[in-house]
Amino acid sequence: MEYDIEPEEPVSAAVVRAVSTFEQRDPIALAPLHETVDADALDALFASARGNESAQRGCVSFTFSDSFVTVDADGQISVVPDTAPSAEPGYQ
Repeated sequence: MEYDIEPEEPVSAAVVRAVSTFEQRDPIALAPLHETVDADALDALFASARGNESAQRGCVSFTFSDSFVTVDADGQISVVPDTAPSAEPGYQ
């Protein structure tokens, strides 16, 4: 699923909204984003790229909830199912 970040929307809020839409869950039902990634750093990283054509390159990817999220500097979020192997002890 692709999600376009609104012009004044913080990236961290957009990630929560995109994942909750993709997983068809209430945003409140998701674990707090800050338990996965530094939400303030995520917002700051992409705030400098907004409106600056020369800075609109790069992306950040991470797992959040049951999804794999990629935030692109062009203002788009991609959400797909997380298919990474479990990191639980005893996993082989």
